[in-house]
Amino acid sequence: MFGRTIRTTFQEVSITVTKKAKCKFCNKKIVRRKKFCQTINPFNKNSNGEIKQSSEIREELKIEKNKWLEDLNEYHQKCYEEDVL
Repeated sequence: MFGRTIRTTFQEVSITVTKKAKCKFCNKKIVRRKKFCQTINPFNKNSNGEIKQSSEIREELKIEKNKWLEDLNEYHQKCYEEDVL
């Protein structure tokens, strides 16, 4: 078995979210999309040391999603550079 590579693909659990906000510099609309994901694999364990189930992963992803959605401090990179420089 020397020289062979074993490839394992784990099941991915993901949530894709769209956030709409206004640029804090120019007040134009901004749309941001982000994908939050984790895989079900032997290394992704919960506090009990067991492999996380998809329901546990979804709960964690919802928490991450809500934190990201709460941050409305969005701006265009070009607007930021013009304002700072």
